[in-house]
Amino acid sequence: MILLKTLLVVIAIIAIAFIGLGIRIWIKGRFPDTEVETNPHMKKMGIKCAKQEEWEAHCEHTGTDFGNCSSCCSSCGTH
Repeated sequence: MILLKTLLVVIAIIAIAFIGLGIRIWIKGRFPDTEVETNPHMKKMGIKCAKQEEWEAHCEHTGTDFGNCSSCCSSCGTH
């Protein structure tokens, strides 16, 4: 019986969380932007996409200029 009560409480908490997230998305009219290349707040903090960081490390290691790398990340819009 205690297991059933605990399960019901957990389900209720999860339901409240989902409803809260749904209301937030409904009020703002869109889902929060989590993509690095399109989120201005992440850019302000200096967070880069993984591909760009990898190419910067590769170009730094090989001694080539990052701006001249031939296969840099095109999805993040930096090159």
